[in-house]
Amino acid sequence: MQKEIDTDEVPTAVEKNMEREASTVESDTEETLLEPRFKYSRILNNVPAHYRMQKEIDTDEVPTAVEKNMEREASTVESDTEETLLEPRFKYSRILNNVPAILRKDMATCMAIHDKFAALGSRSGNIYIIDHFGSLHPENTARHHRCPVTKISIDRTGSYFVSCSQDARISVGGITSFELAQIVDLKLAARSVAIDPDFTKRGSGHMFVTGERNLLLHQRTFFGNYKEKVLYEGMDCDGMITQVSWQDRYIAFTNETGTRIFDK
Repeated sequence: MQKEIDTDEVPTAVEKNMEREASTVESDTEETLLEPRFKYSRILNNVPAHYRMQKEIDTDEVPTAVEKNMEREASTVESDTEETLLEPRFKYSRILNNVPAILRKDMATCMAIHDKFAALGSRSGNIYIIDHFGSLHPENTARHHRCPVTKISIDRTGSYFVSCSQDARISVGGITSFELAQIVDLKLAARSVAIDPDFTKRGSGHMFVTGERNLLLHQRTFFGNYKEKVLYEGMDCDGMITQVSWQDRYIAFTNETGTRIFDK
């Protein structure tokens, strides 16, 4: 009986397999027939409603992002415009009177400002003393160097100034007093110079500092000449000292490796 049952069940299993294969072929045929439906226009018509809604939302968001970018660019342009408009707020006035005539025949290379006047260094080695309105003081104007003036420094009282140039000279010039005025010859040309703010005080040593590779302190002796003292000795990798400033007891100087402050 079991043999008969198994024999009867065999065609049933075969039929099931055949039905399965037939359904697979039919589904493949349906998928094959559905392939041409993947066209852009038909997909929009046959997609579910929530997909269409999402498509509409995405489509609506695109111009919003563009508008945000446009607003961002507009705000940037407005901020740039505001910055451009803010620049003229730095009020200034041109120094006229004798200055245009000076600059027509000579070129300015450096300048120092004092509360009472201004000192203008030129390419020809002249130092012009002018007031804040540009009027020249010819009695204080002279040629102090053989090369263009690179730096001028004025003391606190406005009585003296020192200047340097590539001619390896330091000129100590007088404005209201000439007792200490003189020319000091250096071994190497100084790139920068700074005068002691209390240069005119008795017992101060009438000092100034110069910067080349080293920082040197120059002090006037009893006999009227200047002696040197090395405050800072630079190396080749430090480069040249390009700026020196002296305020009260502090001396600041800058070379290629940075800025240092020396306490006198």
